[in-house]
Amino acid sequence: MRIFLIALAIAVPAVASAQTMQPGQWETTSSITSIKGNVPPNMMAMMKGRQTVTRHCVTAAQIAQGPRDMMKARSDCKFDKFVMSGGHYASQMQCKDMRMVVNGYYTPVSMAATGTMTMTGRMAMTMTTSLKGHRIGACK
Repeated sequence: MRIFLIALAIAVPAVASAQTMQPGQWETTSSITSIKGNVPPNMMAMMKGRQTVTRHCVTAAQIAQGPRDMMKARSDCKFDKFVMSGGHYASQMQCKDMRMVVNGYYTPVSMAATGTMTMTGRMAMTMTTSLKGHRIGACK
């Protein structure tokens, strides 16, 4: 679960096209909007609605590297779909034990997306996360 949130919170602002995204310090807020599955009810209650705010520096070199490489957090993951056009973003990534679908929009200084992760195995679950981010200035 945490891998999904960290990967999206850090990487989704970086999906803004290499031609349009501005490098700098970005702040991203993620919130779990729904969670279903083989998870103890008290854990689900703690997770749902919880907001996580992260700040991270996105460099010009990272932008030049391209968003696909920046999004690929695990070596066992591959994209089934990756589309960025006209300020809209859509991807589907399949990993050994999970599938992630992310849809959203971006501008040079902001982004918003909804991501759904479906995990299999002992902790089988489906979790939907809302993400919003914006550039807050130069990297420190």
